Amino acid sequence: CADAVELRLAGSSSPCAGRVEVKLQGHWGSVADYDWDMEDAEVVCQQLGCGSASGAIYARDRFGTGDGPISLDEVDCSGYEATLWDCKILGWGPYNGSVHEFDVAVVCQGFSRLVGGDGSCFGRLEVRQGQSWVGVCEDQVDMKVAQVVCRELGCGAALAVPGSGRFGAGSGSLWDGGFQCNGTEPLLSACAQHPAQRQGCSGPGSVICSSYTGFRLGNSSSGCSGRVEVAMRGTWGSVCASEWDLPDAHVLCRHLGCGRALSVPPGGSFGSGEGPLRPDAFGCSGSERHPGECPV
Repeated sequence: CADAVELRLAGSSSPCAGRVEVKLQGHWGSVADYDWDMEDAEVVCQQLGCGSASGAIYARDRFGTGDGPISLDEVDCSGYEATLWDCKILGWGPYNGSVHEFDVAVVCQGFSRLVGGDGSCFGRLEVRQGQSWVGVCEDQVDMKVAQVVCRELGCGAALAVPGSGRFGAGSGSLWDGGFQCNGTEPLLSACAQHPAQRQGCSGPGSVICSSYTGFRLGNSSSGCSGRVEVAMRGTWGSVCASEWDLPDAHVLCRHLGCGRALSVPPGGSFGSGEGPLRPDAFGCSGSERHPGECPV
């Protein structure tokens, strides 16, 4: 059983939710279980560095079933095993041509979160420690840490690490360690961890991510003109024209590599678009580097 050395979640844009798959003999396959429960899911989430489990479900209900082999059949965990293959397993595959009705999936709480802001993409940084959430000292939170946190949470670009005053002090404890990230890790738990430099902690660190994961100009043959569209967590929608102005357009054009904006055509000039119509919440001065930096 030494081939069962890799585990992943599939069928989702989140690294901490999806259909459970195990790599056996060089091939990825589903895990099937007629009695999948929270103890089983807890082992998967902890093994992947995604904190505790918040849901143990069947893949068909949310993430879709697999179309390859089944790697493991009937898993029984106590919840404390280090890996999924340390649990009691009735059947080791791969099983080809199997029915995928009972492919399993998990939803994990995640290892990091941002609290104290008006949304999930900015606030004080907290990490999961056992069954509790604890803050991280501000001198342990830099832009590389922020890049990883924003990616893990499904937010856009990391914009700032404003320190402890922006989102309040919080009431919980502070973790006495830190992270050494290169900025490309998929999860904060994948970064190297180190003990804090015992110089005292002035307060919890904070991160500001853009709520938008993408910007584009639609319904035009030119990449530098068209209907303004933004993506939030993978869903594209147009921006309402009522408050959109030239300073907003300057920032967007700069971000897209199109120089300065020449004009702001009336709403509907490039069609109505599809997806949700999002309010213009930018309020840019025109000097910002990224639309997500604009006041809201």
